[in-house]
Amino acid sequence: MTNTPYNEGVPRLNNHKQIVWDRREPNLDSTGEIILYDNGTLVQITDDEVRDAWPDINDDGIIVWSSFRGPEGPFGPTADIMMYKDGVITQLTDDDEYDYAPYINNLGQCAWSKTLGQYSAQSEIYWYDGTTVKRLTYDGEAEAKSNQGGQLNELGQIVWTRYDFFVDPWEGEIRLYDRGQIRTLSPPWMFEAQLPYINNLGDLVWFYNDGSDQALVLWHGGHALHLTHGRNSRTNDLGHIYFIRWQEAGGWQAWLYRDSTFYQLTDDPTWSTDGDINNAGEVVWLYGIYPATDICLLQRYSPGDLNCDGSVDGFDVEPFLLALTDPHLYGVVYPACDAMLADVNADNSLNGFDIEPFVGILLEE
Repeated sequence: MTNTPYNEGVPRLNNHKQIVWDRREPNLDSTGEIILYDNGTLVQITDDEVRDAWPDINDDGIIVWSSFRGPEGPFGPTADIMMYKDGVITQLTDDDEYDYAPYINNLGQCAWSKTLGQYSAQSEIYWYDGTTVKRLTYDGEAEAKSNQGGQLNELGQIVWTRYDFFVDPWEGEIRLYDRGQIRTLSPPWMFEAQLPYINNLGDLVWFYNDGSDQALVLWHGGHALHLTHGRNSRTNDLGHIYFIRWQEAGGWQAWLYRDSTFYQLTDDPTWSTDGDINNAGEVVWLYGIYPATDICLLQRYSPGDLNCDGSVDGFDVEPFLLALTDPHLYGVVYPACDAMLADVNADNSLNGFDIEPFVGILLEE
């Protein structure tokens, strides 16, 4: 998707193929802007002299991120949570703390971490219910646990990692807030459990250190299932999981778990790292090594989208007929597409039985 001299940040993807990330000049961390990819068009959301980072986007196109516009703290300017909605930017927090890495759901609610004052290792989970900012956790002050990575779904469930950095080696446990109660999901033996993500079915993915490698965990139906080796996972509402795995020959590579099968998406010397997956099974990830990074998108086209422009409309009629009558010539004219997109009735063949369902899709548009 990108091939620029900039340092592109971790991308986030919604179910309408809109993608957001932060963009910085190479080796310059003091500034950064929020970039939106909207079905083929790049839009720069911010344009200021501060660092804007860690954006997330929901299906309504509402974007939240951290903006380092606050007073100077021990680690530089403090950050506040910003929200972009209907072309207007609103500031959700305004204090002297570090509010960072927000996540937003399709109800317009969001959760994030707030680092508290002089205790640099202490963070708490805060969330915005659509009207009011609230604090979810509080672990005291000196030598307290650090709650980081708050993320929520549309069921009102919030997950995060509760770290203890005051022991050596450090410890981490997976916490879940559900209907007013907080409980720990990871068992005590699950060493350095971290980075949970929850979908709208209440299923979680996270990873931990099993002593020899990083192990990927799926939490489903109240039970933790060891999937494979990997880390930094995201799951959609169909149970498909994007994650990364270390390979000695090539470094970090992108993987997809779909329908009980593992697929390796990349296999080259360039690293592929953090990313996201939507309910269409499309995957976006960060490609490259800092400070030279780009964005990659595994894109899926809908049946009937024979010109592969992301929609099924009158412009697909001619390529649809070509795919039915001469699939080879179709492949020459549309080399980036697949003639089997004309298999609208999903019977694994291209013939006249696909015409009626194709017309049905056109009439729905």
